[in-house]
Amino acid sequence: VKSIDVQAFRQNLESVVFENGIESIGGFGWNNISKIELPEGLKRIEKEAFVGNRLTEVIIPPSVTYIADKAFTTNDIIILELSKKLSYLSGFRANNIKEIVLPPELDTLGIMAFAFNDLKEVNLPGKVKVIEDAAFFKNQIERIEWSELLVQIGAKAFQQNDLLEVILPKKVQVLGAQAFCDNKIAKLQLPKSLEYIGAACFKNNQLSMVAIPSQVTFIGEDAFSGNPFLASAPRLPKPQIIGKSFLYWKGEVLIEKGKVERTEQCNSGDIIRDGVRYTAVFEE
Repeated sequence: VKSIDVQAFRQNLESVVFENGIESIGGFGWNNISKIELPEGLKRIEKEAFVGNRLTEVIIPPSVTYIADKAFTTNDIIILELSKKLSYLSGFRANNIKEIVLPPELDTLGIMAFAFNDLKEVNLPGKVKVIEDAAFFKNQIERIEWSELLVQIGAKAFQQNDLLEVILPKKVQVLGAQAFCDNKIAKLQLPKSLEYIGAACFKNNQLSMVAIPSQVTFIGEDAFSGNPFLASAPRLPKPQIIGKSFLYWKGEVLIEKGKVERTEQCNSGDIIRDGVRYTAVFEE
């Protein structure tokens, strides 16, 4: 036997023994398996392979290069050891994982890969290019070490975590909708390569100011709503209206037909600069 298909064994199993030589495993979801020893030579773990079991520890053999969505979802996994050859990794949502060492050959973190776990820190290996939707949704992540090759971060990828600072690497082009929504981000640095910021991407954080790179061509609805956004903007001129004292500049991201305005004008106390409209607030 070289492969075991999806849903091959849904029989209230409590244990399973694999022979060496199997290259692809699926089909053991929704059983009561509490312990497994995966075979040498295994290359792929398919969708829902062990979903809904009672596993607490998983050791992935060094030959495995691909783990599909939901492969180990809804178990009780605390201990996880990954193959160093993995290039695509998903499948561990809804467990109790508190720390992970991601493999050096990893290229893509799949949909909801580690959503609904207890991670506090993520170190992305240097070859990671894509983080798919909700990959780290609803953990307790406070710190991320980024891959310099990262290009795309999917929708909800880091939503509902505890991030205080996000300094994105210089090749990132796309940030999906709600990618960093519902964190505690007070410091944000966007790369010059960035082109797309999805809807509600940074909604509900602690940002007081945002600088939008000139390459950005789209900012989705509510991308920065729910932030303090009272910007001091020290390089902006101090406007004057007779009989009123200038207090501060209030910044808001400007969205117009999906495009970021980059022109600058001073009209009734407003200045548009780098995709942000600054409105002068005066004493009443």
